[in-house]
Amino acid sequence: MQTEQQSLRAAAGQRFWQIDALRGLALLNMLVYHAMYDWVYIFGHASGWYDIWSTHCHVWQQYICWSFILLSGYSFTLSRRPLKNGLLTAACAVVLTVATAVAMPEEVIWFGVLHLLGCAALLTCLLQGHRGPPPSRGRTPNQMNSPGMATAGGPGGTPPPAAAPRRSAQAVRLPLTRILKHNPP
Repeated sequence: MQTEQQSLRAAAGQRFWQIDALRGLALLNMLVYHAMYDWVYIFGHASGWYDIWSTHCHVWQQYICWSFILLSGYSFTLSRRPLKNGLLTAACAVVLTVATAVAMPEEVIWFGVLHLLGCAALLTCLLQGHRGPPPSRGRTPNQMNSPGMATAGGPGGTPPPAAAPRRSAQAVRLPLTRILKHNPP
């Protein structure tokens, strides 16, 4: 089911830079954390500050984990192709399991954060039912209000009154109306 926020964002064709920045920060933290883990525990180099049993490393690890989970969950609600994204995430998780089983059989990752995100995305698609294209049914917001399309005048395509702005609120109300009526597109 598409929310009004998704419809407005899709109509504008924009991304939320704040979410992208937070995801980038979480990704950098994850890369540094895992690089340090490999450096200390796999390659055997000493580190004065990196110890996975210390409180500060545990807090850092939990911050990375929860930021990924929360940001991915929020981003999933904005996705236009949730099923494709869920399948891709689950496939990456399977590749991760196979790669760790081959490269490091003593430290295989059977179910990590990537597995959780893939399973959560696929379960959400299954429980909510995968929705098709946005409620505009392939029309852009400007086309939805053009004189040839059904507007306030009905199926004949009567144009809106001259005093009305070119882009009426109908393009915004359409998704909300469908959500309130629980009618799939």
